[in-house]
Order: sequence, then C-alpha cells, then structure tokens
Amino acid sequence: MAASRETLRTDLESFAAAAAGALLFQALGVPAGALSGAMVGVSLLVAMGRPIRLSPILRNGALLVCGVTMGAAVTPEMLNALKSYPLSLVVLVASLGTTMMLTAWFLRRVGGWDPATAFFAASPGALSAVFSVAVTTRADLLKVTMAQSLRLFMLVAVVPAIVVSAETPSVVASRGEATPVALLVMLAGGAALAFILDRLRFAGAWIFGGMLLSAILHGGGLVSGDPPAWLVHLAYVAIGIFIAARFTAITRALLVDSALISAGAFVIGLGISVVFAALAAWASGVPFGQALVAFAPGGLEAMIVLGSALGLDPIYVGLHHLV
Repeated sequence: MAASRETLRTDLESFAAAAAGALLFQALGVPAGALSGAMVGVSLLVAMGRPIRLSPILRNGALLVCGVTMGAAVTPEMLNALKSYPLSLVVLVASLGTTMMLTAWFLRRVGGWDPATAFFAASPGALSAVFSVAVTTRADLLKVTMAQSLRLFMLVAVVPAIVVSAETPSVVASRGEATPVALLVMLAGGAALAFILDRLRFAGAWIFGGMLLSAILHGGGLVSGDPPAWLVHLAYVAIGIFIAARFTAITRALLVDSALISAGAFVIGLGISVVFAALAAWASGVPFGQALVAFAPGGLEAMIVLGSALGLDPIYVGLHHLV
C-alpha cells in the first residue's frame, strides 16, 4: 500500500511539473510550448534529484492520441504530394549515413569513445530500438543514453525556433472537433491496430497505429474532426515526461564527463541535418522547416509529435522518421 501511494505521488508530481512547464511556455508563446515546456519542467525535477514516472499505459495513450490527431489532419493535397517523397527519401538516406559517420568519428577521435559506443550514440531513431541492438554488444549503455537523451532534449528545445524563423511551413488546417462517438471509434480502432503492430515489433506502433487508422477513417469520409484540444495538450504534456524520463539513468559524474562531447556531437548532427534538409526542400519543393523536422536525428516518436505540434505534414514527417 505504501509503495502504491509513493508511485501515485511520483506520478502526480511528475505531471504537475510537466503541466506547469507547459502552461508557462505556452503563455510565453514558445513554439510547441506544451511539449518543450513539459520536458523542461520535468527535467528540473530530475536535476533536483526527485523521481519521475510515466506509466506505460499513459505513454502509449499519449502516443495514440497524437497519432489520431495527425491522421485526422491528412488531406488530399498531402496525398497528392506523395510523388515528391521518393527524392526526399534518397536525400534522407544520404543525410543519415553522413550524420552517423561524422558523429561517430567525432565521438571516437575527440571523445575517445570506443567504436561500438560511438556508433550507437550516433544512431538516430527510437532509443528502445537502438538499445535492443546495443545490449548485444560491448557498448557503454550509459554513454549511449547520455548522447541520445541530450540530443533529443536539445532538438525539441532548438528545432521549433529554427522552424518558425525559417519560411512558413504548410500548416495543417483543423477540421473542427470530432464527435464523442467518432473520437471513441478512432481511439479504440487505433489502439487495436497499435496492439497488432506492437506485437509485430513495428517501430512507433502506438503513434503509427493511431495515425493510420485515423487517416483511413478520415480519408474514407467515415469520420471527421480532430480530438479535443485539451486532450491533445494533455498528450503533449505526457510526451514531455516521456522525453525527460531518459535523464533519470544519467549520473552527475557521467553528465560532467560526457555532456560537452555529447553536445558537440549534437551540433554536428544538427548541422548536417540542416544542410540536407535544405537540399531536400530545394529538390522536392517541401518547406524547409518541414524537411528539417523530418531529417532531425531525434527519437522517432518524439520528433513526429514535435512535427504535429508545429502543424507540419504528418505523412511526410512520419514517413521519413519511420525510414
């Protein structure tokens, strides 16, 4: 019983800190403020030595809501733009190879990291996917966690400002609020599809399950409208906790030892992404900000959610991060 009360207190404390940060950042007009503010708010708890927690059910539910929201925004214009994606994906592959090669080289030569640790620290994507392979090697998992977590934190903090300062992205128009029945159908159907994808070990199962089901229902004219704004913002707050929770495994000694080299690796990765995103934008005609979020070397789920929070084309951003 005492353990249950402690767990509940940790849950409430984590959510309160995340909600406070989200409200502050939104009041200040920070781009994607609900997401980045929640992340910063919970990170302060981590810095204070407080435990934080987000139950798997809430995490998956938040990803599902974000996926449903993105699927509801799919329009015929987005589908018509699919013909420009193959060229952009070719540029993405070149960007990915260059990013991993140069970042790993930097970590090895400047940071003195062993090849396996440098390789996995330089590998973008879902941290769980990277870890599933890294645990079979002699890579230093704490250093991998440090590099991956710091990179994702800085991407969520920095990329929105770059996007809004660049050319105006193609903002997805709202279709109004979905009816309670339509919302229930989207969430229940998306959860069922996500469960199947998860069993098949599909990357980002919960966000893609919600997105695919919602896109199919909207594209077929079976439902219309977005989830209510309050529910979407709660999902962003939960995702902010999900991102910040990665720092709980990082010790102060590791932070002091590896923060600078990890930050240097981040600068290299972001710089390469900017160059290749600009090339993709020029070659395929997509807005630069949209290409940057799609090319940014961050966690799959978090970067897709960031794209949604910024009103970017969910099909373009989602497909690139899935690849």
